[in-house]
Amino acid sequence: MMGTISDKLMRIINTKEDIRQALISKGYDVPTSIPFKEYAKMISDLPCRVDSFPDIEGIVARYSALGLTNEQMAANPVWVDKTGNGHDIQLKNFSWKGMSGVGGYGDENYQTFYKFTLDDYVFIATPPGVKHMNFTFRVTGLQPGNKLTLAFFGTTNTVYGTWNKDGIYTVDADIVEAGKPTYFYNGYGATRGEFTIEILPLYPGALVFDGVDDYGVCDNFPILTKEKGYTVVALRQWIEEKNDSTALVSNCKNWGQDGAFLFEYNNLRINFLNVAISFGHVSSVDRGKSPFSYQTSKLYNGKNIEPESFIGSNELVVGKGSKNFPTVSNFAIWELVFLDHDATEEELTKIKDYFVKTYPWLFPDQAWTVVGKTNEDEDRATIANITSNGNDLVLSNFGFIEGSGYNEEGEYAGYLVTDGVDDKVVSKQFKFGENFTVILDFKFPVKKISYCGFDLSAKVRIQNLQDSGVYVVLKGNKTLIPSNVVRAVTSEGKVYDENWNEYNIVPGNISSNYTMVNLGFDGSIQFAESATKLAGIYSSTLSKDECIKAYNYLQTLKSK
Repeated sequence: MMGTISDKLMRIINTKEDIRQALISKGYDVPTSIPFKEYAKMISDLPCRVDSFPDIEGIVARYSALGLTNEQMAANPVWVDKTGNGHDIQLKNFSWKGMSGVGGYGDENYQTFYKFTLDDYVFIATPPGVKHMNFTFRVTGLQPGNKLTLAFFGTTNTVYGTWNKDGIYTVDADIVEAGKPTYFYNGYGATRGEFTIEILPLYPGALVFDGVDDYGVCDNFPILTKEKGYTVVALRQWIEEKNDSTALVSNCKNWGQDGAFLFEYNNLRINFLNVAISFGHVSSVDRGKSPFSYQTSKLYNGKNIEPESFIGSNELVVGKGSKNFPTVSNFAIWELVFLDHDATEEELTKIKDYFVKTYPWLFPDQAWTVVGKTNEDEDRATIANITSNGNDLVLSNFGFIEGSGYNEEGEYAGYLVTDGVDDKVVSKQFKFGENFTVILDFKFPVKKISYCGFDLSAKVRIQNLQDSGVYVVLKGNKTLIPSNVVRAVTSEGKVYDENWNEYNIVPGNISSNYTMVNLGFDGSIQFAESATKLAGIYSSTLSKDECIKAYNYLQTLKSK
């Protein structure tokens, strides 16, 4: 029997929700109000990721985390070889939640998805023991009169935020009463509603290895030869190297005897720091900051390495130096590609171009973060460009104390604060095309008239001139944003505030091939009090969804 009509209806509702969540994982904004019939068009519009990958002869295996879900992988923890060659990776020990599985979710998140009903009043947002919340969430289904509240009512009653309309919101706050959980409330001081809360991942489209016990093994990997060479290409981000021995990918089966490659290996015990191993030969390398990384038998990211005389093995291990290694690695990985030969420059360019097109938020042209910087650092007057292009920010006239340097306490802890008197931060000039996106974690600590704050020469300027918000100037034209925070500005005139509300500005006619970053002053004589955590500049116009991904991605990076 198929069950009652009620059962059948519930299966349809559950199927609709499953499809909706799959579309969201692909980057669609899918409110529950959209009719089910519209899902078909969204699916038909999805790009075919497999077919769009460049056709390169000699690809022996390829792995992509795009489109995977934790529910799917928990049921069958196999990372499928997308070439069809059958070199699947068996994933071991993943919990398929938090920072062990698809997407990566911070430890402060109690659940990543929750649907409130009219009978639900409250559920835990962050578990006990969390000291700081920093996450982005999407709420869908709020109706007029509904209200969502994030709060804790205890010894100290604290409301961290209230929201009464659908949208994407970021929470960034210390827990006032340490050791106590925070809660999402449905209809606190308002009418209860039916709506969903979805925590957005830190690494969308990636597989996150937790650095505790996660790893993967393929036992039928093809034997690679020194005569033809090999190529390993990874789209990845190292999160933390907290163990004595770490590796991204290894072909070593019998340690010290075989293996075509050991890719991005560290061993603190024997002082192997940032090494590439090719057919047994150990070469010291500079890993760099780009998420795109590759190794051939003779090159690591364009730098010469030496091969030796080992032979390849039939074992591929992801997340540690070999299957029998006691320690594992902590990273996020979007794609892995293997060739049975040393790739040409043209082949590598094709693969990178595909990555840039598919994951544009991972590839800023310019980017800086102050996360990890302190007033005691020897290099405190320099903020390194995390793209490794050498265009660092240079600080002048700072006292390197609270209020004129890197703040360690209070509302602006973790930010670089300029004093509004003579502090200034400057980059070199860089080429700047007509299409661009600026991503920011930037604030004005005080409300007073200032003609500067964040400045990209004639392209983008954020001014603090009104009590009711800030002015955004785009190529000479300006508009007032009713918020004190600007998260993103695109060249086509899209502006997003801290809650990702969208505003539009008609770009002016000022055009320039070059620009530079000024923080805390206008490049001349005007100074402003400002607080900056990060800035990223992209040479393309990102969509709203891509802007959110870019902001969350840049939040995960460190200056060191």
